[in-house]
Amino acid sequence: MSSAIFYVVICPQCGEREAIIFIRRSGDSEDGRDIVLCESCAAARGIMAGGGNLGINIEDLIGAALDESPARSPTASCPSCGIELAVIKREGRLGCPFCADFFPEVFDIVRGRKAKATREGEAAPSLADLGSLSQTLDTLSFPEFFPLPIDSFSPGPGPEDDVVLWSSAWIYRNIEGLPFPGSPRGCVSPSRSRTFPAFLGNGAWNSRSMGSLGAASRRSLAERGIVSRLYAADDEALLLSDPGSGSYALLDEGDHIRIRSLRPGLDLLSALVSSLVQAETLGSSLPFAQRSGVGWICSRLDNCGLGASLSVLVHIPGLIATGMRERLFRALMAEGLVLRGFYSTAEESAASVYEICSEGTEFGGESSASLRGLCDRLTRAIDKVVDAERRSREEFQDRGRDELLDAEGRAYGILLNCRLLEAEEAASLLSTLRFAALRGSLMGADPRALGSRMLALGPGSVSLASAEPAEPGLNERSLRASLIKRELSKTDYKSEVDSLCSKA
Repeated sequence: MSSAIFYVVICPQCGEREAIIFIRRSGDSEDGRDIVLCESCAAARGIMAGGGNLGINIEDLIGAALDESPARSPTASCPSCGIELAVIKREGRLGCPFCADFFPEVFDIVRGRKAKATREGEAAPSLADLGSLSQTLDTLSFPEFFPLPIDSFSPGPGPEDDVVLWSSAWIYRNIEGLPFPGSPRGCVSPSRSRTFPAFLGNGAWNSRSMGSLGAASRRSLAERGIVSRLYAADDEALLLSDPGSGSYALLDEGDHIRIRSLRPGLDLLSALVSSLVQAETLGSSLPFAQRSGVGWICSRLDNCGLGASLSVLVHIPGLIATGMRERLFRALMAEGLVLRGFYSTAEESAASVYEICSEGTEFGGESSASLRGLCDRLTRAIDKVVDAERRSREEFQDRGRDELLDAEGRAYGILLNCRLLEAEEAASLLSTLRFAALRGSLMGADPRALGSRMLALGPGSVSLASAEPAEPGLNERSLRASLIKRELSKTDYKSEVDSLCSKA
């Protein structure tokens, strides 16, 4: 594979040699970035690599980033919420917005630098400052893609959606003076009585409690990453949705308010604008917590500052097939981005589906410009991934044609004839068939529907799509196999088709 697909990462320390050491960290550092070094510069900093092993001198690695901070006992606690400094450092979370006043040094831990000074009120991003945008809530409408109703799995078309399945923007906001959920002096839902009426009084928000959704629906939401499993299990937890804007909100899940907007394909700016519009509307009636020199105060230190995070979900079977996953991981890491497998907690994914996430923490400065910069930076990185994936697909078709046709034929045959099917196996086989549909060899199949189905193969999603209860074990595997066979019954695979992969 040509190195033009992913550029060689040059060591930022010497500016000359290729970087071979990549270490992700969230603790103290000189400049707050991950460690990206060549072998020589790594050795100078106490990091020795060789023979498949990595040795680290911790003292040389982290230095003394907190030497300038006032001495503080680790048992010191916030007088407002009672959380101890040691817990904040260990778990990376605050107990309430006042922790930012009592423990300002914890923000230096996140980025390894002092927060830049800024003017009071400058932390609040303005929608107008994000640029000249014609899209507003009146023109944004993606009800087909919104995750509710939860038995709908087919998103509409979107930019670059042969590679990018969806774009996502989270906005985190918290009420001044209230503890966060789970703090020592807090409760399970400290802000619901204030935030819930604010939602109902603004816009077209619908509300459902988890307890009213039914077991299969709740499991499906968790399986697809719409809510966490703990949130889905809480009967009193609320899911607020505004289908007209493609947004939904969660209350008291770590933060008092979490608003997320989804878009099909690569459309990060639209998702970000939609989430910000919703947050700004609520901010007119709720006192959101922010601090000069920091920005928005969130329950997680990693979310403080911009109070936002962006991500995209990509399907990259070409890069995986051509052995480029590790190169992709390193290139994204060098740009401060995170790569996670959809079907694992590590950097692997059975379906070649990965989430690429931004790190939204940035303290001080002008945050509306920073948000736009964060969005542009992630979009540029995804543009490179899209280009690389398309090149990889073409190369694999040229150099691995027999292997490709064999994999597609096997996947099609297994899915049409199997009686029992595990979720990860089904995801892997559907990934191959989505590649075939994009190439034009799987006729009658919609690549978008196949992409959505790959993300909805758990017991809850299978139950909803099958209209039958799917119990873990034999029944679940049988229903999954029957469901996919039914969906493939109107398709036809032609191995002689040799078209280049094109956008669906």
